[in-house]
Amino acid sequence: MEKDQAEERTNHRRQKVTYYALFPAILCPFCLFFSYGYSIGTISSAVLPLRDFYRQTYQERYNATIDEATLDVLWALTATFYPLGGVFGAPTVPWLVRKFGRKKSLLLVQPICIVATLLLSLSEVIKSFETLMIGRFLLGIVGAIGTGITPMYISEISASHIRGIIGSLCTVSVVFGNLIGNVLGLKQVLGTSADWPYLLAITGIPSVIFIMYSPWLPTSPRVLYFDMGKYEETEKVLKRLRGSDDVELEIKSFEEEAKQSSKESVMSIFEVIKAKRVRWQMISVIVLMSSNQFSGINGIQFYLDRVFITAGIPPDLIDYVKLGVLVAQLIVTALAGLFCERFGRKSLLLFGDAMICVSIIVYTLMTAFQDQVDWFPYISVVASLGIICGVCIGPSLVYVIAPELLDQSSRPAIMTLGVLVLWIAFAIVTFATPYMFDALKFAVFLPFFAFMLVTLIYTFIVIPETKGKSLIDIQTIFGKRNKVSVITTLDNHSKQTVHHNLAYEGDVVTRSKSL
Repeated sequence: MEKDQAEERTNHRRQKVTYYALFPAILCPFCLFFSYGYSIGTISSAVLPLRDFYRQTYQERYNATIDEATLDVLWALTATFYPLGGVFGAPTVPWLVRKFGRKKSLLLVQPICIVATLLLSLSEVIKSFETLMIGRFLLGIVGAIGTGITPMYISEISASHIRGIIGSLCTVSVVFGNLIGNVLGLKQVLGTSADWPYLLAITGIPSVIFIMYSPWLPTSPRVLYFDMGKYEETEKVLKRLRGSDDVELEIKSFEEEAKQSSKESVMSIFEVIKAKRVRWQMISVIVLMSSNQFSGINGIQFYLDRVFITAGIPPDLIDYVKLGVLVAQLIVTALAGLFCERFGRKSLLLFGDAMICVSIIVYTLMTAFQDQVDWFPYISVVASLGIICGVCIGPSLVYVIAPELLDQSSRPAIMTLGVLVLWIAFAIVTFATPYMFDALKFAVFLPFFAFMLVTLIYTFIVIPETKGKSLIDIQTIFGKRNKVSVITTLDNHSKQTVHHNLAYEGDVVTRSKSL
């Protein structure tokens, strides 16, 4: 065992963090996830000038004043059209992955983002809020495809010892985009009736950057090996990505995985739903993905002003409090990526879920009794920050841990199901949150508390720690719950002795088993 661990440490030292791997691993989350966060931030910060645009357009079109109830519905629909686009975009991921591969699929959606940006920025010129909704719908399609493919792609090109940190860049990019959207959306910057089209026009800049750099993006070595059968090219790409000629262990892991899977083809969504061998993996990814939204995070992000108004914060302080919360969120998200490799994925998931539950209880109590104690509203702000940071520490790690729970054949389909559930939950939370504020008042977050408590218990009982575990280790754990042996999980009914020397996804593990 000591010899194996020494070999593992030596392999990590040999794997350099190369520009060829690092820059694409940073660029892809920035270009695909930044617009996700930016779309949330701009709608949250520029709400007043955009609602004025709706009033003015309605007045000019119908020669009548729009009532507030109708305006509220139109605004809720505008916010919801983004995740609704995601619901339609998510199911296309397996087809895109099979047809074009990871890299080319990400490239193909960038023109859609540019078209969506044009619709957003020109909606004021053509006096059409419907154009704004359509633009957000198209952005949602791009966002869903990006959230479905990007985590797989960057996980597959990154060295194992930095995979957790690189995976966390997806969440960091969302938070950074949200922060930039809120800063630029201030009335002192671009959040005015004259300038909001320029604010929305910035959405497409990351897509232009992605298209310009795309010729230098590496193809995933796993796609080259498993899907394209280009074994020599796989070795060449791995050597460039790892900055070392010693990639023998990683190649052996591919060979062993290919042997055990008997060159099984990529599973469809219907196949993974019916397959007993991946049932608990599928359920786990769906639970984790849905918790990312049913934590209430995007209900809070879209309607952060209302969260603070309900908490009793003076309106003239809300912009500054909001920016402070978002800066703190960015710092916590960045630190969570570093802690991910140190403390493990499951530990942070549990801590984050527990933090959300406690913060919701504190927010509810402080808001309920805010009239009795002067400083209770500020405790409510801290509790709101606790909810947001809890999501950054826990549920947002789904982009790191979900691909690690899955083998090569089931990963695209199960990730698609998970992302689809995420965007459906996103749409529900976004549309329902303003009406929940009206109906539940200070208790608005209690339904999210119930869901996160269930998620916390499920994670503790079912989700395995993936840090330091090989693919076979993880699939063996799930095999017991699925009541399927690891032979069936990886070899489709092969009954033979398997001796493996596997380096995959987490750290390198060397052992021999007789199954």
